[in-house]
Amino acid sequence: MFQSLFVTAIVLSLVIFLAWYFTPMFMPDLFDPEADIIKFIESTVQKNNPIALADGVFSSVSQELSVRFYLLQLLSKKGFLLADKKSFLKNVFEEQAVVSLGIVDKNVSFVKPEQANYKIAFQLSESELKLAIQSAGEKDSKTKSFKIPNNLKNILSKVNQVFPAIVDVKYRLEGNELIIGAIVNYPFTTSVSVNVNDKNLGVQEVKNEYFVYKIPDVKVGDRYEIALIPKSPSGKDGASFTNRFFLEPLPQTVSNLSYSIKGNKILYSWDDKNYNLQELKFKIETLKGVFYTENKNFAEDLELGRMYKFTVTAVAKFGESEPRSVIVKTPPSKPIVEYQIEKDTIKFIFKNTCDYKVIYKIKVGAQSYETSDNYFEFKIPIYGVAYTFEVMAADGTFTSEPVLLTIQTKAP
Repeated sequence: MFQSLFVTAIVLSLVIFLAWYFTPMFMPDLFDPEADIIKFIESTVQKNNPIALADGVFSSVSQELSVRFYLLQLLSKKGFLLADKKSFLKNVFEEQAVVSLGIVDKNVSFVKPEQANYKIAFQLSESELKLAIQSAGEKDSKTKSFKIPNNLKNILSKVNQVFPAIVDVKYRLEGNELIIGAIVNYPFTTSVSVNVNDKNLGVQEVKNEYFVYKIPDVKVGDRYEIALIPKSPSGKDGASFTNRFFLEPLPQTVSNLSYSIKGNKILYSWDDKNYNLQELKFKIETLKGVFYTENKNFAEDLELGRMYKFTVTAVAKFGESEPRSVIVKTPPSKPIVEYQIEKDTIKFIFKNTCDYKVIYKIKVGAQSYETSDNYFEFKIPIYGVAYTFEVMAADGTFTSEPVLLTIQTKAP
């Protein structure tokens, strides 16, 4: 009897041990800590208080990104107010991925960073996720560790499946160096292998979406084949981005830059001697912004009374020329005229609306006056008469449209 009870106890203990050991493997949802994570956050943060993420501690870029995606999914699903979009999604590639991977929908909204009342910091190891929630203005934080939830594991798996990619590549010649500038879908691309004329120059780490690499000792006129191969955090290769070209010189500076005024338009023109350069265009910097054109002229609406620098730079595949500029001075705009009558005098105050000094021309009847001052006094010759004044601004070449004022004087 005693021996039978002893064997039964051993068997029962073994069954309990096996159930304890194998159930999490085959029935993981029963032991998933996500419910505990939600309770921990809800016990600390009220849902009407915006919450952002703080910096995390992680061993790989994929882990850090996956935790941010996971917390974004969890908090948005549970109705928490989210603050500081950049703390959850660092760039446009992450914004696209979090939607395309089905983690959240594109309608998730965020308030401004300064509105965050709480911040969640995180630390991910091989076996646990540690969260620390800190209230704004307080030094201490509430901390708790959890086993890694299944949703986080699933997100990590999805993130690792995203292919690295080179989005765009530009080249710039500086002396005898060729500068490669590329946009990559970081953090899904974390390194780039550089190959020049079938020679591998090594793998360069990428720390954001901008990748820059310098090829030394290049020669104008030589042929180059440059291949960039993006690599994911797990070492997976993306599609090679390959360009083949003959290296061209930088464009020459434009010449004979000038402008003219026709009606309500200002016309700019220049000469160019850059023949047969690839992707040649001209960068225009004017009062109204920066524009590009393939023509050797440019027109825009005339804005009166302005003085500014107009600049043209030739731009080609491998860089820019030195800029060429001209100072533009447009005809004067109308002045602002104020006046008051004091005894036998009409006193005028002129306000210049131009970027440069002007002379004021005043006409009343058959009489004409000029002054460079902002003040002018007119002695009333006959009281009880209405006088019509024309006030214009002049720069020595052009004269503005007149400001017309009819002033009625009182009889004595």
